[in-house]
Amino acid sequence: MPSGNTNKELRQRLTQSQRVMENATALYKGAGLPFPPIPSQLVDQFVEVENWVYGTRSDHPFIYDIDWFIEEAVKQQSANYVLLGHSGHGVNSWAIHYYLVQGQLALFIQVGWGGAYGTPQDSANACALLERLQTEGHHLSELVAAGKVAPDERLIVVASTFYGGQWLRVDRTVNLDHQPWQQCQPETVIEAASR
Repeated sequence: MPSGNTNKELRQRLTQSQRVMENATALYKGAGLPFPPIPSQLVDQFVEVENWVYGTRSDHPFIYDIDWFIEEAVKQQSANYVLLGHSGHGVNSWAIHYYLVQGQLALFIQVGWGGAYGTPQDSANACALLERLQTEGHHLSELVAAGKVAPDERLIVVASTFYGGQWLRVDRTVNLDHQPWQQCQPETVIEAASR
């Protein structure tokens, strides 16, 4: 039976995470961005990692380095986590990121937003795409929960307006070098991966 102190610590951590979640939501909404779904199992671990970056882990490189996160997911070297934020480099290579690794699902969304040369229409298009991908990404969780992904597989889906869309079902029993990525547009990758 947990002690009163343990319960109190859990309540305090949850309250702190909820405040961080509220701050992150306000930041996103204030910028006209949709706030992504955060799995209930990860809410109590949600923290501000750095300016404009939130999530449940801080042991990672630059969030813009999407390839690092994808490689880690392919090798199945991480615990469940969610990361989201605005990051980039230079004048126009900036994006909103939403990374979710949960059990058999790894979803990586990177949508260009906030660069110096972006127009209001570019921003509106990015927000619409981001919202659609986040909503469709939630359906991937349902796909996994329904048993549509084999127990020894991980479904990895990448939607990047910089690098395109791709998806892969990683089978731990097969050499990773022989598992080709399926390529498509970032706008259609989640639908393609769901088939």
